[in-house]
Amino acid sequence: MKITKEEFMSLYGGEVVSFTSYYKFEFTYTGVTEGGLFVQVSEGGCSDDIYRVQVNTKELPVACVQPDWGVVKDLEGNVVHSFEDRW
Repeated sequence: MKITKEEFMSLYGGEVVSFTSYYKFEFTYTGVTEGGLFVQVSEGGCSDDIYRVQVNTKELPVACVQPDWGVVKDLEGNVVHSFEDRW
């Protein structure tokens, strides 16, 4: 279900994620909630902006990543919530 960034941050902003990949100017972080949901968020995506992004390789809350895209999936891979706040 698509939700706004504000709703996503309200629900998952405190969940802990870790840096997992960089691809095409996008930094991706993943984690698992206590309830077993898979959380994936990313920031960047634009070559002009990536020089301003600070990548942290330690675990940190979703709110600290300041994501512009995010998805939460259940154990079967079904999307529970997602948002996109780009361009």
